[in-house]
Amino acid sequence: VLEGQKWERVDFVYETRFAAPALRKGERLELAFDGVDTVATVALNGKPVGFLENMFIPHVLDVTRAVKRKSRNRLTVTIHNVIDYAAGRARQWGAGALEMGLFWDKAPIYVRKAQHMFGWDIAPRLLFGGIWRRASLRVRKVEEVLPEEFYLATRSFDAATKRAGLEIAWGCALDPAVDPRRYAIEIRGRCGANAFSLRRELLS
Repeated sequence: VLEGQKWERVDFVYETRFAAPALRKGERLELAFDGVDTVATVALNGKPVGFLENMFIPHVLDVTRAVKRKSRNRLTVTIHNVIDYAAGRARQWGAGALEMGLFWDKAPIYVRKAQHMFGWDIAPRLLFGGIWRRASLRVRKVEEVLPEEFYLATRSFDAATKRAGLEIAWGCALDPAVDPRRYAIEIRGRCGANAFSLRRELLS
């Protein structure tokens, strides 16, 4: 562990090459990271396409216009050390609000990284980072409701009146060439012999 701490302020680079899948009209290409620890610059063919700052959430980058169609693509992910990143945030935001707290190490406050990795009584200090979950290319439609962002929950139910209140949320991909005011979403459902529907303008 002590030997590993010598590398805390070193940036590491992942690199790979790939051929982009063929896209049909109405399709786009996403580069998806299910987990990256923690601060990273993603570059495609030498040009930055994304900056990531959170190890707890997935990240999705639209690389439709960044990929080469007729040759292999070079993808690099530079993992920045969190010590220098946190120091930069402290200079930018200040640390005055933390002076009254018992924070002997303020770096964890500025980084969306698992706090135990900075060292707890039951865990060693290990500040390495990297791609810790799956990375993949995904062909998606230019216009679609995103299934991974669709949410449906029953908020209320009255057995006497046989009525239920639902909460519905969704994420959408929109064609940037189309006026977003033209989009609407319609949801239809059925419960036994009863049917329901809801239509909303996306920008209403």
